[in-house]
Amino acid sequence: MEEVEKITEAVDGVARCAVAALTGLSLAELRGLKWADIDFDDCQLIVVRTVWHKEVIDTKTEHRAASVHLLPNVIAELKKQRKQNPGTTWVFEGPRVLPLDLATLGSKIIKKTLQGTGVEWHGFHAFRRGLGTRLYNNGTPIETVAKVLRHGSGSEVTLKYYVEVEEETKAAALQSLPRKIEKAK
Repeated sequence: MEEVEKITEAVDGVARCAVAALTGLSLAELRGLKWADIDFDDCQLIVVRTVWHKEVIDTKTEHRAASVHLLPNVIAELKKQRKQNPGTTWVFEGPRVLPLDLATLGSKIIKKTLQGTGVEWHGFHAFRRGLGTRLYNNGTPIETVAKVLRHGSGSEVTLKYYVEVEEETKAAALQSLPRKIEKAK
């Protein structure tokens, strides 16, 4: 979370970083997000399309076309983004009334902006992996992490590609073992 905060402080477009870091949306899903997909009252959005290069397509799977809960700080950033960009259709709209090319934005602008901050840019997909890792290491069951990331294949893909088990999590698991053994007696 410290890196996410440093990134959002360093770059213009805090909403992009907040939505990417705290929703688990893929880069193509972020690009495909329209204002009509967001329900500010119920604090959620529905993923219905992706944008890859200039192609607008339906989501890859049925599981990916799901409701995504929005945290209060994400709602606040989106409202700010909406107020600064009235009349836009896409949440992250570029100058040609098309979705902004976030990959290029990351590699050419965000990466340069972060130079000298001690934070390395790993791309927007790192936000998705980071969310999975943070949730899992905070004690969220892997099945729930998979649902938050909207993985249809379940926890196997999530655990293999989206979660890095931290040393503290491993240590806590081992330290809990004596208590569990005592309870079993």
